[in-house]
Amino acid sequence: MTSPADPSGWPEAPSPRSQGDAGRELSSLGVRIEWPENVARGLVARAVLVPRAAGAVSAQSTVAVRWGFRLDDAALTEQESAAVARAEGLIRMRGQWVVIDPASRDRARDPGLPAITGSQAISAALTGEIQIGADTFDCAATGRLAGLLARSREPDPGEADEPVTISGLRASLRDYQRRAVAWLAGITGLGFGAILADDMGLGKTLTIIAFHLHRSAGPTIVVCPASLLTNWEREIARFAPGVPVRRHHGAARDLNVLPAGGIVLTSYGTLLRDVDEFRGISFDLVVADEAQNIKNPRRMQSAALRHLDAGLRIAVTGTPVENGLTDLWAVLDWTNPGLFGTAKAFRAAPDLNRLVGPFLLRRRKTDPAIAAELPEKIVSDHLVELTPEQRVLYTAITRDTFGNIRASSGIQRRGLILRMLQALRQVCNSPAHYLREHPDPLRPALEPRRGRPGHRPRPPHRPPRDRPCAPPHRRGHRRGPYRRAAASQARDR
Repeated sequence: MTSPADPSGWPEAPSPRSQGDAGRELSSLGVRIEWPENVARGLVARAVLVPRAAGAVSAQSTVAVRWGFRLDDAALTEQESAAVARAEGLIRMRGQWVVIDPASRDRARDPGLPAITGSQAISAALTGEIQIGADTFDCAATGRLAGLLARSREPDPGEADEPVTISGLRASLRDYQRRAVAWLAGITGLGFGAILADDMGLGKTLTIIAFHLHRSAGPTIVVCPASLLTNWEREIARFAPGVPVRRHHGAARDLNVLPAGGIVLTSYGTLLRDVDEFRGISFDLVVADEAQNIKNPRRMQSAALRHLDAGLRIAVTGTPVENGLTDLWAVLDWTNPGLFGTAKAFRAAPDLNRLVGPFLLRRRKTDPAIAAELPEKIVSDHLVELTPEQRVLYTAITRDTFGNIRASSGIQRRGLILRMLQALRQVCNSPAHYLREHPDPLRPALEPRRGRPGHRPRPPHRPPRDRPCAPPHRRGHRRGPYRRAAASQARDR
């Protein structure tokens, strides 16, 4: 339909679409050309992400981008795209007339676009949009990125089309554990690292052992707190007795001739001390157990973990977020270095669940599908009576503090309640904890306490004045057993 270009009587319409030489000539004469909506808007341009056929998508890798077209939600073939590049205005395609504007024709003739980084490609694939110049276009993923996008849309990320095979495992996995192994196999098969963040007690250790047996690709190293090394060693011997285990901890440490299908166990502290010995050793899989230990990327043990030469990285933690989103970013950035950009950009992501979902598997004991597979909880209460000395201290603290609580209000009242609870916890632990005395294991429990020569003991009902709510190892007193225990835990972490 053509009409004189008198804008006074026409409603606002989309910009005119040139139709070859004739269309340009009509436009120069001031004639506006309008087409039915299904003809004018049938062909849609979109960006297509084309990752490399081999190798994982990482922050350092580049992903090619080209123009693609779709008609009625179906992508054009190469022959149809070539027809668009030769078109001048209106063409017949798939049984209908389609308008080809100059912009679409130019994109079909020169479909190449500047390459983008791996992190930009991940974000574009998961959000479905990409910024090109000043405009935003729809985005389509291919190859590994298409597989990642498909996983993000699955209602249950643990479901697998084909069951995984696990040979050498002397255990019967629950269904949710089999789904976890299948999920790990799928995400790592695309070349990405992952986070297994199930609740404590859902068998994450057994799941990792089963996944190691499923891969059977090379040596695996498990880095965990020193207190968990024995548990890992015992679980492997119980559920996978055919897997050789090398415990790299203590005085006898040796990294020579590692077994091809074995598992190396070490602690975060040992890894930090022996980081130079690990250089040059390639592992098929690195597992960071209790991965909240690397939530601070500036710590030396986090840097030591990054130095390990690994094909794939898996983080195991029951608390992926402890203090904030930066904790989650730090663990994700270790599993897939640089893929999620900076911590600031990660916190500002518009759709964080969709961005993180493909890389993190989180199930809780209260989930209906999980609770149905768990055995009934057995609760056994063991009551321990207070000693006479503890009862005296407990009664004195509550009697004196309750009077002050009744006479106070606001923040002062809350502070008194918190102070009293802390003092009662210390008394229940040990009178020596509350009184800041060095406990003597040889002194009978019921023997009255005697002060040191020249020492005036504190009244038992009054907590110390110097930061009474702080634990003993932070108060600067003599180095007692509580401080030694805290220092030992710090070294393990």
